[in-house]
Amino acid sequence: MKGEPAVIASLFVAILGGIVFAVAYAVRAPIGAQGFGVFLAAAGLCAAFGIWGLALLAPEERVEQRKSFAQGRHLELPVLGRPLLVRLLASAIGLLGIAALFPIRSLGPAPGDTLFKTKWRRGLRVVREDGRPIKRGDLNVDSIITAFPDGSVGDAASQIVLVRLPPGTQMLAPGKSEWAPEGYAGFSKVCTHAGCPVALYRAAEHQLMCPCHQSLFDVTSGAQVISGPADRALPQLPLHFDDDR
Repeated sequence: MKGEPAVIASLFVAILGGIVFAVAYAVRAPIGAQGFGVFLAAAGLCAAFGIWGLALLAPEERVEQRKSFAQGRHLELPVLGRPLLVRLLASAIGLLGIAALFPIRSLGPAPGDTLFKTKWRRGLRVVREDGRPIKRGDLNVDSIITAFPDGSVGDAASQIVLVRLPPGTQMLAPGKSEWAPEGYAGFSKVCTHAGCPVALYRAAEHQLMCPCHQSLFDVTSGAQVISGPADRALPQLPLHFDDDR
């Protein structure tokens, strides 16, 4: 096949690129070295397919002399049946695919049902980031604190923003009238837009704000969305005080 040496060379470059990327990623080399490996692999494959395609498309009509075939025999295309090219192509694509598994693995374990469930259960205490329970009177009016369920401090999906509102400022939905005792209201700290932590509080307006894309939530009406890309209210956690706390 015309151009066969160039195709073989390109496939070797692709294989070399996959090896460079795999080694660079394994030894935690700079991102530039990893990118160079990906570039070599992609460039080699593109060049191989391009040269191979051009070789299949002859610029002019050609007639090749062939021996006559015995009756019952079939003509086989030598280009597609070359074992060396096929093996090299399979090796290049396979190695590049294996190399791609490394960054996929770095994404961490599968989330499972953590996207739909939290660690909160009825009766669990609300605690600070250091594990100390939050008691009545610990929070000043119009102030907030990040809190977790007891025993699950640090769980990102379960963190809440605990805010204490002034008396008479809450407009709780039907069925939630007892969810915010003495002005204490707890809302998920995970923004309903892109999952960023809702960490800012505008006390004068009683609004929580996501710093990533500036979604605003009105805590006096159950953290309903006021503005921004978020389209759902922050989930509210029903709270109650123990008799002695």
